[in-house]
Amino acid sequence: MVLHNARMANMKKSEWVRKSAVLKKIKPRYTPEQLKVFRDFTGAANNLNQLTKKAHQIGLSQMAHECQSTINHINRCVNKLLEHGSENH
Repeated sequence: MVLHNARMANMKKSEWVRKSAVLKKIKPRYTPEQLKVFRDFTGAANNLNQLTKKAHQIGLSQMAHECQSTINHINRCVNKLLEHGSENH
């Protein structure tokens, strides 16, 4: 029971026991959904840092061209997926 409650609160077992001895109600540090959002923010920040580094290396004009090419490629892939999906219906 204690281990389950500690996991649900995203705490170590010892920390949960100490807090439960003092407090009536223990609030989890973060919900699983909040932790996912934090991971998503971290991934987006890492991607932005990589793009910024590359832009400084190759220049903003070249970077803009590469980004547009990537966007065009993504759009073509999405369109192929949509076309394929409409053939199945």
